[in-house]
Amino acid sequence: MRRASLGWRKAIRIILLLVVLLLGSPGCALSPEVQNRAYVTAMGIDYEEGKWKAYIQVLNFSNIARTEAQTLGSPVPPWIGRGSGDTVTLALADAGKNAQLQAFWGHVKVLIMSENAMRQGTHEIQRAINRYREVRYTIFMFGTKEPIEQLLSTTSMFNLSPLDTIMFTGDQMRAPQSFLVPKKAHRVLAALSEPGSPAIIPSIQSSPNNWSEGTKSMAMYMITGGYFFDQFKMIGRLRLDELKGLRWSNPEVQELPVQIHADGAIQAVITLAAPKMKIQPITVGERTQFDIEVHAQGYVLELNRQLSLKELQDYVHAEAEADIRRTFAKGLSKGCDPLKLRYALYLSNPERMRNGGEEAASELRPDSIRSIRTEVHFAGFGKYKGRLD
Repeated sequence: MRRASLGWRKAIRIILLLVVLLLGSPGCALSPEVQNRAYVTAMGIDYEEGKWKAYIQVLNFSNIARTEAQTLGSPVPPWIGRGSGDTVTLALADAGKNAQLQAFWGHVKVLIMSENAMRQGTHEIQRAINRYREVRYTIFMFGTKEPIEQLLSTTSMFNLSPLDTIMFTGDQMRAPQSFLVPKKAHRVLAALSEPGSPAIIPSIQSSPNNWSEGTKSMAMYMITGGYFFDQFKMIGRLRLDELKGLRWSNPEVQELPVQIHADGAIQAVITLAAPKMKIQPITVGERTQFDIEVHAQGYVLELNRQLSLKELQDYVHAEAEADIRRTFAKGLSKGCDPLKLRYALYLSNPERMRNGGEEAASELRPDSIRSIRTEVHFAGFGKYKGRLD
């Protein structure tokens, strides 16, 4: 018993000693309090008159955290820092040089690049961002034609935190019509480095046309198209209406309404889910053409006249083929490959792409798409009286 008692006393003394050491250790005492930091949530890069311009959107902990006492209707304006320099790194450093709080870069979620900056190439921007160890590869990347400072100043609905805007969430932009989903940095960088794979960076702008607070117009984010790159060099931009062929190829799309037109009127509206596109290159001698197959799940959202399942599928096929061929033609006119036909050729015959060089790049011609086949499985007509024969 006496030995056991001595053992317990010794253990208690050790525990007390550890507690004293922990309390006396500086630990995180030198770190600033959470509320005394400035959290960088978005960065913008521009290029003007031979100088790099940097913008940082900064929020405080009280702007980000949700509490039970938080009330709607209280404005939460973001703070914008700006700077310039001969390099992107110097411009970012200049943007935060006189911040009154210590900046924390671990919460950066968005990178916006202007057209002028992207024309200079994305190599220097990528290298500069990578120097900030806290910035992750999972940030969203956007391009824009608008002033970056104006974009970073856009507020959220109901005066919620700016982090509640769709630019930061990226979930199909919260709009069923959005088939060009935001891209994260690691996917963009992978596409930039992959032979034959056209990297796409969505273009974003703020539109004041749809929403208002009372009688005051409120600007909201929307995707308006995409910028195309080849080996870190920007090739061109296509508008969203010119990229409608991509809506048949993106399995990330959760809900996509498609209008079926015929005889000058809308015959039906269907909703697609997780559409997939399969591209098969067919090479005969030095000539390559492509067969495209589209597979999707769908259900009828609106039916303006009685249609059989066969008629509906025929209409869907006509709509899909028109979209795909138009997007291909628009991309070809600007030197872009939005359907990733060259990448499909690379995957099927990588040696030819490696050895062909410029010849492989000229594979795409107006008649490169040989055939398009569409297969949409309908769950039914819902409440409409369609014929399933």
